[in-house]
Parts: sequence; structure tokens; C-alpha cells
Amino acid sequence: TIVLHRPRPIGRITALVVDESARGRGIGRALVAASEAAALRDGCGILEVTSNMRRAEAHAFYEKLGFDRSILDQQMPLGQKRHKREPDRRLLAQDRLRDVVLQALNQRVQG
Repeated sequence: TIVLHRPRPIGRITALVVDESARGRGIGRALVAASEAAALRDGCGILEVTSNMRRAEAHAFYEKLGFDRSILDQQMPLGQKRHKREPDRRLLAQDRLRDVVLQALNQRVQG
């Protein structure tokens, strides 16, 4: 995907599912490696993956492969009546905890 805010295109994995019965055999790792190779071949500078916020196991898998949680992608349905929603307090707490941990790690690395 070509974007204006990056010097090179971004490769994007939008769907990667390995059947539960086949997990743990390196299939997901191989699929990500193939995606990385294709993205590099196509001149991409970053490989992104999108994953539903509820998929904690998937997030751990991607982080183990070297992906960083870097953005919160928010979506809004178009052409439908929208309801005002309160922020999910669990997610806010997770974000605060992540920020505290990252700050502590940065302080440890820097000094």
C-alpha cells in the first residue's frame, strides 16, 4: 500500500488464520516469512498486520515474530445510525499499563 506519510510503501497482512489443529507447527511463521519476503521484493519498508483487539494469542504470536504494537486502528461504520459509546475501561487500563511498562523499560535502557 502506498501511503503519503512513509518514504516507502507498506506491506499489509489483513488476514492470516491457521486452523487450531495445525497451530504450533510453524505454519503461521512460514506465512509471515513469505509475506515479509514478498513485501521486501515489492519495495516495502514496513510490514503491518491487522488483528482484532480480542485476539490476544494472535498479538503475542506477532510480537514474538518482531512486530510492535504501534497504532490503534479505529473504525466507524458509514451510512448507519451511530451510537455514542463510552471508552472500554479495560482497554484504557491496558494502554496505561503498557505505557508505564514501556516508560520503565526506556528508563532502564537509557540509564
